[in-house]
Amino acid sequence: MMTMACHCRGCQQMSGSAFSLNVAVPSAALIVTQGEPVIGGLHGEQVRHHHCDHCKSWLFTRIEPDPGFANVRVGALDTP
Repeated sequence: MMTMACHCRGCQQMSGSAFSLNVAVPSAALIVTQGEPVIGGLHGEQVRHHHCDHCKSWLFTRIEPDPGFANVRVGALDTP
């Protein structure tokens, strides 16, 4: 795992801040345990931002083709 503060323009727009805090996890290790995330906030055809269907919070991002990791928003973790 790797933590990061991304300052790209897309993350600034999605978070309403100067950065978004994320943790990169192996793609296979990312398992949604409750609910069904929805896609939103698309930035190009390869980036897929997944949001909570109930509150629309940004949960994680996957890139296609899969580079072997996904970026999980730190605030979406049970124990950040």
